[in-house]
Amino acid sequence: MKSYTGATLIATMMSCLIILALWACLGLLVSWVLMWAWNLLIPTLLHGPTITYLMAVALYFVLSLIAGAFKCNTSVTQKD
Repeated sequence: MKSYTGATLIATMMSCLIILALWACLGLLVSWVLMWAWNLLIPTLLHGPTITYLMAVALYFVLSLIAGAFKCNTSVTQKD
């Protein structure tokens, strides 16, 4: 097991928090784009409802769960 000093541990935790914050911002941005595209296309083409930002966040979450469930493992392993 790797041993960390105090400064290294804090730097590692900060980098993890920054990555997590960037990941969350990306998800919120994708949700906004999803809401914009939905509200632009669905009411016009299919006479469907418009959605709010929170609905778009929930829709993005559900779609990412569905897409993750059907993800294929394409890694190749060799047997010796």
